Amino acid sequence: MFQNQVRNHLRVSVYNVRLYDVIKDEFRTSRRMATKAGAEIMRGVIMPETEVLIDPDQLENGEQWTERDFKPSAV
Repeated sequence: MFQNQVRNHLRVSVYNVRLYDVIKDEFRTSRRMATKAGAEIMRGVIMPETEVLIDPDQLENGEQWTERDFKPSAV
């Protein structure tokens, strides 16, 4: 149990993010997953039900989101 707590503490929550596309005048889901802070930078809204815990090194270098088309591995 303690190992899971430590493991989860070192992980980062990322979410699918809904973005507004001004060209198409519609919402779409970003191809990147992002932290809450990353979603704010993207001017998007997180989808809380899509939360996934990942290792911080899976985020783009120096950023608050993953690479495009990121597929989280099973925990």
